[in-house]
Amino acid sequence: MILEITPIWLSIASLFIAIIGFIYQRIEVVKKLENRLTKLEQREDTSNRVDKVCERLSALEVKNNLIWNAVEKAMIDILHHPATPRRDELLEKLNTKDITLNELDELKKILEDISIRTEIPKEERIAASLMVARVAQVIYDYSGITSQGIPCL
Repeated sequence: MILEITPIWLSIASLFIAIIGFIYQRIEVVKKLENRLTKLEQREDTSNRVDKVCERLSALEVKNNLIWNAVEKAMIDILHHPATPRRDELLEKLNTKDITLNELDELKKILEDISIRTEIPKEERIAASLMVARVAQVIYDYSGITSQGIPCL
């Protein structure tokens, strides 16, 4: 009788081991899937963060442009002078956003010169210094540098 039961028990034990192996294998698959899902969720979270940063950058850019436009108009008024028709022409082109990169470079050099000349009134030198920064920003924007390498722009 023991001999007859042994093959049955061996079969049951083999079946039990096979079932446990199958369950263990499935558990491992589920764990791997959970790990992949967690990684995907982390990527999605990072993507959402990048989107939020891009939105904030866009809002800051708009605010920055509003401030610069106001400052720019005031500085152009200060820098207008009947004795400097070329400078006035370039300032007007900057004001209307109808200016080329070469003209921007020319205007920047003129403004840099004004900002360091001590015989020019202080108010004009300060305005010229501020406009140098503005012209540099416009050159930077026109060059397309701000839209390269940044995924949200």
